[in-house]
Amino acid sequence: MTPEQREGLRRQAAFWMGAARGSAGLTVLQHMAKTDPSSDVRAHVAFALSVSHEAGALDEMIRMAHDDTSSHVRGQALFWLRKKPERKL
Repeated sequence: MTPEQREGLRRQAAFWMGAARGSAGLTVLQHMAKTDPSSDVRAHVAFALSVSHEAGALDEMIRMAHDDTSSHVRGQALFWLRKKPERKL
C-alpha cells in the first residue's frame, strides 16, 4: 500500500465517521483533526464534521478554522462552516 492509498483510506474513513458513527465517530474525527500529518486528510475531516449531526462537530470545525497549521485546512473549515445552518462564528 502506497502513502497515497493510505491517505485515501483515511479520507474515506473520515467521511463515514462523520456520516454514520455518531458520537464515537466525532471522537475519532476530533483526534484526526488534531493529529493527522496530512493537510489533505485534515481538510476532509472538516467536510466529515460538516455532515455529522453531533453537537461537538461544529465546535471542532471552528477550532480547525482558527488553529490548524495549514491555511488550506483553515479555509476548508471556514467553507464548510458557511454551509451549516447552525453556525456560530
